[in-house]
Amino acid sequence: MVKLRTTLILANIVVVIIVMLVIFVFIKTQIVVRLRGISTLLFDFFKYLRHEVDTPPALVTPKSHDEFGIMAKEINQNIQNIPLGTSAATPRDL
Repeated sequence: MVKLRTTLILANIVVVIIVMLVIFVFIKTQIVVRLRGISTLLFDFFKYLRHEVDTPPALVTPKSHDEFGIMAKEINQNIQNIPLGTSAATPRDL
């Protein structure tokens, strides 16, 4: 009876560890990597708006239709719309 209980406890611990590893890998690959991509695009876009770089950032192809895909699509649309407004505007000396 004690051996069965010990075996069940060890099996449960192994299953919990495997599930945690699967969740970690999922979060790492599906969320963090995509969030870094959106973050990089947004920071590059802000550099372009502040005239720190002369060329707009490259557009990102959204790979999904979730919140990250919607954000990428909106940032891409703003990147495409900004050159029209910045060509006549120049940075002011404050």
